[in-house]
Amino acid sequence: MTKQKTTYSALARIALLSTAAILLFAAAIAAAATDAFASTTVASETTIVERQITIPDEELGHLTFDAITAGDPQAIEQDRLVLLLHGFPQSRESFAELLPELAARGYYAVAPNMRGYSPGARPTDRSQYTVEKSSVDAVAMAIVLGAEKFHLVGHDWGGAVVWGVSSAMPQVLKSSSVLSTPHPDAIKTTAKYWWSPQSLMLSYLKLVRIPDLERAMFIAGPEGFALGLSVMGLPYSKARTYAKTIGNAAGMRAALSWYHANEVPASYLIGKSTVPTLYMWGDKDFAFSRDAANKTAEYVDAPYRFVPLENIGHWVPERATARVVSEVLAHIEANS
Repeated sequence: MTKQKTTYSALARIALLSTAAILLFAAAIAAAATDAFASTTVASETTIVERQITIPDEELGHLTFDAITAGDPQAIEQDRLVLLLHGFPQSRESFAELLPELAARGYYAVAPNMRGYSPGARPTDRSQYTVEKSSVDAVAMAIVLGAEKFHLVGHDWGGAVVWGVSSAMPQVLKSSSVLSTPHPDAIKTTAKYWWSPQSLMLSYLKLVRIPDLERAMFIAGPEGFALGLSVMGLPYSKARTYAKTIGNAAGMRAALSWYHANEVPASYLIGKSTVPTLYMWGDKDFAFSRDAANKTAEYVDAPYRFVPLENIGHWVPERATARVVSEVLAHIEANS
């Protein structure tokens, strides 16, 4: 319990320090932010628009994230910002079908390419890819965009970030929606023994941490990597988009850094989320067990909805798109 509280407090302090830094640097980046807003206000509700979001970083100076957006930025003033975070090896395009639907209901929806996937947010030091640092990134982006509170959606590593923010900084969230990834404490509990289903399902992590794996994964270029992703169950059109975003072996090294920077399961507990939560999980997921998915409910001390998806694997945004759109929209509307 002491370890849990210590870790929680440390993450909270990081968040508070980062928030203070953002406020101090806000004037310096105001011009860039204003230019970005100007480019989006001319878009219709269903038009997807590219923009960049620059945030200050205490260690790196600043980070710039490439994002796609939909909707009117002025919706942020009514706490109607929705930030959507992708996982590995995907990109902001994971949520391309959801953004216009959110915009049509009066939200400003923003899906950034995460650390490692945006060239302007691609540190070479692998220790910079912790979930804690990306949790701070998410809150920082929301603040730079002008939000006091916002809705957060995430899949895979993006889902881990959602759990991180909702556990350590619940006061900034109106709702959280997580696809695939169980609560980290549920993963830890159900992977306690090496022979447990969840522990065995995580054995693939040893493979993705092989040194110089990025060279092998991109030995046939983006098209070869995309073909491999399609064999793993991703639609080929999406796989090609994701491969193009990663681009080359250097980009793949950055994307794989998430696995090097984070222990799974973690060595500590992050504690319960107190944010209204939607959790969607496919019963054919290769990485996360039914035990961990079911146990997630024990780590949410707020209104909670669990939606298991039959015959759906890990790629929930791509393979259960219509259901994701329906459930996420309903959840966000219910907590707006």
